[in-house]
Amino acid sequence: MLGEDKHHYSVPYQYTGKKVEIGYTSQSVEIYYKYERIAVHQRTRVQFRYTTNESHLHPRHRYYHNWSEEHFMNQGMKIGPNTLRLIEQIFLQCKHPEQGFKTCQGVIQLALKNGNEKIEEAASICLEYDFISYRKLDKILSLRSDDLFSCSDKEPLQVDIEHENVRGHSYYQ
Repeated sequence: MLGEDKHHYSVPYQYTGKKVEIGYTSQSVEIYYKYERIAVHQRTRVQFRYTTNESHLHPRHRYYHNWSEEHFMNQGMKIGPNTLRLIEQIFLQCKHPEQGFKTCQGVIQLALKNGNEKIEEAASICLEYDFISYRKLDKILSLRSDDLFSCSDKEPLQVDIEHENVRGHSYYQ
């Protein structure tokens, strides 16, 4: 990261974790490892963003390069309106869109694993109770999945909570 601009610039994946030196002008950023130039980027002053040269990515990570808010919104739209709204809410919680990418990818993977109908119903429950997270969505999918997806709209979802800090109704009598 170039501290003055608070902007991140990529280096070839072989240099990840290594100490590098950064030289910059008003137009460019050059990155050196042991006095050898390993990367050159056009300087960008947009704070908290990333400039990545695709050739710097490890071959297994190149598909991440296409991730964006729009990519995940399109994926959510293909699944259904509740999933799209859940993905929108995930991004709203994040200071920077990149922070929501893995969570959104998890939501998409859950849809592939469980089917669009089930993920739509679970996303609806998450939105209703303001449970905007991958973990909550996964938990809803795993809790009594047979009962969860067969209940009608008029039946409220009853989830029994067992926890040492929950006193129960008999405590208050």
